[in-house]
This record gives sequence, C-alpha cells and structure tokens, in this order.
Amino acid sequence: MKTGSPTCPALIHPTVIALAVMLALTGLPAQAIGRLAQVTIVNPTTGARLPMYYANGQYWVAGRPGARYAITLRNRSGDIVHAALTVDGTDVLTGQAGGSRSHYAFSPYARSRIDGWYKPSGTLPPFEFANVANAHADLTARSVEVGLIQIALSRRHILAPVAPVKPEPPGQRRHQGSNENRMREEAPSGQRQTPDVSYLPLLEEVISIRYDSRKNLIANGVIRKQRVHPQMPQDSAPSDHLSYVPDPK
Repeated sequence: MKTGSPTCPALIHPTVIALAVMLALTGLPAQAIGRLAQVTIVNPTTGARLPMYYANGQYWVAGRPGARYAITLRNRSGDIVHAALTVDGTDVLTGQAGGSRSHYAFSPYARSRIDGWYKPSGTLPPFEFANVANAHADLTARSVEVGLIQIALSRRHILAPVAPVKPEPPGQRRHQGSNENRMREEAPSGQRQTPDVSYLPLLEEVISIRYDSRKNLIANGVIRKQRVHPQMPQDSAPSDHLSYVPDPK
C-alpha cells in the first residue's frame, strides 16, 4: 500500500518527553516506546523484549553483531495507522535507500511482528544487528545510517469536502484560450471531477532507535555499570540475639 509523502512535522507528546526524562535520570531501561504505536525490539526465537536505554536524546538497544532481531508494533489508537520502516538506511518494504511511500497499515489496536525485509519472491531475509563500528569506518553517506531503526507513523485525516465546480457565464467562456475551451467541453460544466471527501496521511510521530554492541554502549555511558556490593559471609552477619560471654577467671 502506498501513500503520499508526509510533510507535516512530527508531534512529540508531553508524556513521551516525561518518560524519556525519567529514564535518563534513573538509568532504567524501557521495553516499549511510542505514543501513537507501541514499538518493541524482540528476540525472534524467544520472543523476549530487548531493553531500550535513553541517553543523549536517543533511544538505544544493545545487539550482538550477527544476532537476529524483530520489530513489533501495536496500534494504540482507534484509527488506522500507517507505519513506514527503515532499517540501516534502507526501506524495509522496497529495499531502496532512504524513506519511500511504502508503508504497513495497522487496524485499530492491531499488533504485528516484522521479522525481516520484504521480498517480492515471498522470502523474508531476517533483520540482523550489523557491526556498527566497521560500517561507520567506511565513511560513506549510507554507512552513517547503519545502526538506525526508524518508524514514521501517520494517520488518515479527512479533508474538507470539495466544493462543486460552478459553471462559468457564457461571456467569460469566449475569452478563454482554445485549449482551455476544449478541455472544458470534454467535461460538462458543473460535473465534479474529484471525490466528495479526500484523505491525507499526516505524519504524527517518528520513532528512532539506534543499536550497537553492549560493550560499546557501556563504553559510551549509555548503559551504566551496576555496582556490585560485596556480600558478607553468613556466619559474620550481625545478629539481633544477644550472646552471653562469661567473665574471665
């Protein structure tokens, strides 16, 4: 299914901002993000959700190079939601670089899992975490997009009904050029050439998730190392019971 390219800037809901700030302050990972649709990155074998971390204004997920992953989306609204997906700078549906008009359509409150790239042959090459460090070392325009998962979400908005075309006075028609007169004669005056109601998909939200190896995310401070507190031996733990010590003789 194809739609026109959205031009409206994405809207960020205050709840999303508050959640991002909270995660940044606490250092706790999230498992699902998104306002219009809930997005998660999962292990396709076990179905387990991969934790996402928020740092420096960006969501991150740790992935071992070569490991497979899947993207799940759940429509959180009562409207049809269109989702255009790009992974590593490539459109998931068309295989073209950058975004395109192709998109997935989600019914109200529907949920689906996308395991890989769509191919006309019916095959589905799985998503795999790339080696981001090696890709960025190529210093090409496309290599910068490696490690980026992006979902553009939009809904169909009803435009105002199209007003009927009013017939022009005969005197004004004579002053038009011959080409325009011929075009008007082919379509009877006052006949509506467009539907009564038209629809326009408006971009409402863009979800961006970057991935890298866990080692690199720890080195860059995205994943904070948890302090390991030394455990006291059980026999040396303090006791609430008083013990009697006899007086020395």
